Order: sequence, then structure tokens, then C-alpha cells
Amino acid sequence: MSIPSHASRQEEAPRRRARFGGLRFAFGVVFRAAPGLLALDGCITLAEALAPLALLEGTRRLLTALTAGQSPWPGLLLLALGEAIPAFGSRVLYGPIGTALSHRLEAELRPRVLAALATMPWARIEDPRAQDQLARVDDGIAAVDVAHDSASAFVRDVGRVLSTLGFLTIVSRWAALCAAAGLVPVVVLQRRTAAAWEGVRLAQLPARRRAGYLFGLLAGGGNPAEVRVFGYAAYVRKRWRAAFSGVQGAELRQQARTALREQIAGVFGTALILAAAALVLVRHGGAGTTASGLWALLTVFQQTSDLGFWVASLSEQDASAANLARVLSWGRPLRPWPRPRRLRRGARGARTPALPQPAPTADGPLAALRAVTFTYPGGSTPAVRDLSLAVRVGECLALVGPNGSGKSTAVKLLLGLLLPDAGEAVVARRAAVAFQDFGRYALTAADNVGLGRPSQMSSRPRAASALAEVGLALAPAQPLGLRLRGGVTPSGGQWQRLALARALRSGAPLLVLDEPTAALDPLAESRLYADFRRLAAGRAVLLVTHRLAAARIADRIAVFADGSVMQSGSHADLLADGDGLYARMWTAQSGWAQ
Repeated sequence: MSIPSHASRQEEAPRRRARFGGLRFAFGVVFRAAPGLLALDGCITLAEALAPLALLEGTRRLLTALTAGQSPWPGLLLLALGEAIPAFGSRVLYGPIGTALSHRLEAELRPRVLAALATMPWARIEDPRAQDQLARVDDGIAAVDVAHDSASAFVRDVGRVLSTLGFLTIVSRWAALCAAAGLVPVVVLQRRTAAAWEGVRLAQLPARRRAGYLFGLLAGGGNPAEVRVFGYAAYVRKRWRAAFSGVQGAELRQQARTALREQIAGVFGTALILAAAALVLVRHGGAGTTASGLWALLTVFQQTSDLGFWVASLSEQDASAANLARVLSWGRPLRPWPRPRRLRRGARGARTPALPQPAPTADGPLAALRAVTFTYPGGSTPAVRDLSLAVRVGECLALVGPNGSGKSTAVKLLLGLLLPDAGEAVVARRAAVAFQDFGRYALTAADNVGLGRPSQMSSRPRAASALAEVGLALAPAQPLGLRLRGGVTPSGGQWQRLALARALRSGAPLLVLDEPTAALDPLAESRLYADFRRLAAGRAVLLVTHRLAAARIADRIAVFADGSVMQSGSHADLLADGDGLYARMWTAQSGWAQ
């Protein structure tokens, strides 16, 4: 089975993005989502591209007929056809077809994005650079939709220009050459300008995220009580203004540079168009030929700015779509793991999966780390070094130690959220967690509990049973959070009990509890630990805590320090080693509690 590499460790140096890779991805998505609509769109676009030929030929025939006293109807029919095709295309292309295509693209991309976000390696979630890319996901989805429209418009306008230049060669080849040359500086400038804007946007992404976070602190995303009590609203506004002004200043400077370049390119292009017009006038042809030639030049001149706009738009959409494709590539395919799996790094640094292991027995480990070393991205010191740890079915293993000693990293490695840089990790097929930073979901109480086992979300009796097990007097149908009508705001302790109920409801063989009673009052905490054995019966429990009195309920205690397990044993065994870290922490903690 394929095991993805550790995202942060495999973060390559920035590489040159494949030329038009984002647009190729976007068009591939459009083709898969709606091939029929894409074909119809192509036919309409081609017809619109050839419409100027009908207009130019109709003009030539009409003027020639009027001066020669002939019937004007052939010319008038061609003019009517040239006007009717774009009008029909605009109504159809940007109406029902465009709307239907947008809906299909949304239905195609949103599930893929959600699947990628749910399965991407954990290290990317903790990487600020990845967060910058995630912040642009919505831009990428919009770019895939808009890129199709931009490409259609670009092809249409290129077709108009080429057909017009082809007609112009009949009048004067030199005029056609001058008119074509007038397009070059505008198109090249817009392409380079779009690349410059992309560089500005990428450079300002961290500042934009920071400004968004600061704005959210005062817009309900922070702690309103702390804002009022500490009175730091003015300070946050000042920080937000500084961050936003930096972004705004960079964009204004780029806008000024862009305007100057556009003026220079516009003057140069206009001069070439005027030269072409002079060549048409000095050519002694009929009135119809001269008039249609000048009209052709006017068409080219009008299309010049449109082509530049579409080139810039496609360049921006190429960058946004490429970013979306990169984010989608982070996700792992969702598949069940019927057995525990081994994650290890090969001898030359490439992670390779071992053969599937047999189902754990009562004596074997449910999850284990063997000589594992792991360093976080950007770090110089391993978070865990040569770490070996195992948790067995029916066993409660407590992880204790100072802050930063590697406990949380070990848990993430055991859960498969992180992959080892060296060594081997045996990951349980299913696990349930109650993290210290637990989720608070604006759903009903039953749904908050049911998320632990999504396949049985609708079972209200089981949710009620789980709520009762943790001593939570909430009706299963009670909405939680002020975002829901009739919702109530639970206390911190109630939220933590919901997290515990969610973990217990899952039925997973491995239960990970990270400071599970930090928000509970002493009586509730005492009741929970008194009933702990019954609640965790038949499971392996990994208890992470700084409360050594809570660690006493564990069958075995692993004492972490500097990324390794310094001591391991029962509470009594560890206290017997009076000079050990555990005994010293116990003495310090019990001393102030007396």
C-alpha cells in the first residue's frame, strides 16, 4: 500500500511552475465535468471569432454595390449575419450554458477540496507556507470557472483579430504587418504585468492572513469578554491598520508601475496602427476596399486592449488554478485500513510501507514507535529522538513530563498524523481522541457526540447514553452555540465533557485523552476518574497529563524529557526512584497542593 511522504520533510525548494500548468488543470476539470457544454461553447466561440469576416466582406460589397448601382442585399445580409452571431452567442454563452457549467464545476471541485483538506498530511496543516496556499483555495475554484470564460473570450478575440488581419492583407500587406506588430507590446506587457502582480500577491499573503486574523479578533472570532476586560480593541485596530496599510501600499506601488508601462505600450501600439492607416489611405483602391480596410484597422485597434485584458486574466487564473491543483495533490485517497499499518523511512530516506501486519493480540501492541526520530519543519532539534513506545489492548499508558518534552509529538506519531524521519511507527487502524484543544461544533448535542462515529449519527438514544456517561445534562436535540436558533453556549467544562462523550461514543480500540479533565471542576473530575476503568473497558488508553494524581490510574507511566522516555513504570515504581524526574515532579506538585 502506498504511504505518502512526510509533507514538511519533503518540502522542496520553490520550483519553476510548469508553463500554463494551472490552465491545463482548469481545462481538464472543465472537460471532465461537462464535455458536452464545452463542445457547444467551442462551436459558439468559433462562430463569434469568424463574425468580423462577415462584417468586413459585407461592408466591402455594400459600398461597392452602392457606387456601382448594383443590388445592396448581399452586403446587407452579410452585415446582418455578422451582427447576429455575436448577439446570439452572448445571450447563450453567458446565460444558461455559463450558469450550468459553473454549477457543474462547483459540484466537481468542492468535494475534491474537502477530501484533500481532510486527508492531507498533518505536517502541512502546521506549516505556515501551506496555510498561505490554503488561503487561496477559493480563488482557485473561482479561477477554474472564470478561466473557461476568459479562454473562450481570448480565443474569440484572437480569431477576430486573425480574420481581420487576413482580410487586411488584401488591402495592404504592410498595413496588416504594422497592425499585427501593434499587438505585440500590449500582449507581452500584460503577461509580464500579471506575473508581477502574482509576485506581489504571494509576498503579501502572510500580511493578509495576519490582517484577517486581527480583524476577526474584534469581529467575534476572539474572546469578547477579554476584549472588554483588558480593553485591547484599540491596540488590535492599530495592528490591523498597520498590516492592511502594508498590503495596500505594496499594491498601490505595483499599480503605479503597471499604469506607466501600459501608457508606454499604448503609445507604441497606437503609432503602429496609425502607420497602418496611412498605408491603407495611400493605396489607391476603390471606396469599398478603402473603407473596409480602415474598418479592419479600427477593429484591430479595439481588440488590442481586449486581448491584453484576457492575457492578464488568464495569467492570474493560471497561477490561482495551479495553487488549487497543488493543494488537491496534498490529499491522500480515502481508504479503510483493515489492519494496523507500519510507517517507516527506508534506508535512503524514502518512506516505504511494510507488509500489512496481523491484527493485534492481547499481548501485542495496538500502536507502537520503534527508534523514531522526528523534527518539525524549520526546526534544528528533533522533537523526539530515538523514541520507542508501545500501547497494548486493555492497557492505560500515561505520558507525563515537562512542557516541550515530546509528549504531543509522540501522540501524533502514534495516530499517524506525522510520519517519522527515522525509525518505525505502527499505527492503530482506528482511534478516538479528546484533545486539550477540543472541537466546539455549532451543532446539536447529539451531533457533537455523533461525530465520534459518523456512520451512526442519527442514533439519538446512543448519544443520550454517551452524554449520561460523562454526567452531562443536555438534551440530545439541544442546539449548541449562538449561531443556531435556540442555541445555548455551554461552559468550558461542558464542552470538554462533550469531547469526552464523542471519544467514548466512537468505539475505537485506542482512546487518546489529552488533559481530559482540565476544564472540569474537582468533583466532576473525581467522578470521571472513579468511573474511568468502566468507561475505557476493553480499549487501549493513552493519557497525556500534567496532573500526576490522574496518572496514578494508569497501568504504566512513561516519563518524557528532551524528546525521549527517561523513565517507565507504575506510579509506585517511579516514586521508589527518589532521584528520578517523576519523583521530583510528584514532590513539587503535591507540595503546593497540601
